[in-house]
Amino acid sequence: MKKCREITELIERGSEERLPLRHRIEVKVHLMMCKLCRNFAKDTAFLDRLLKKINNFQQTQLTPSEKKQIKRKVNRSATD
Repeated sequence: MKKCREITELIERGSEERLPLRHRIEVKVHLMMCKLCRNFAKDTAFLDRLLKKINNFQQTQLTPSEKKQIKRKVNRSATD
């Protein structure tokens, strides 16, 4: 059985690329028994989703009318 350090490395690698079936099974079996690695896997998945959202947000361009609307709202809230 693999140690936690090896499993966390596989979890990180698995978030970037598809692991071979053998490694995926090893990770799943280990996660059934180890709460710390289970938490690590959940945290890693959360961070991956968050980074994807940030990346998607940065690629989104606002239209000129959206920019004006945001400026108006900021100016209104600044004067309140």
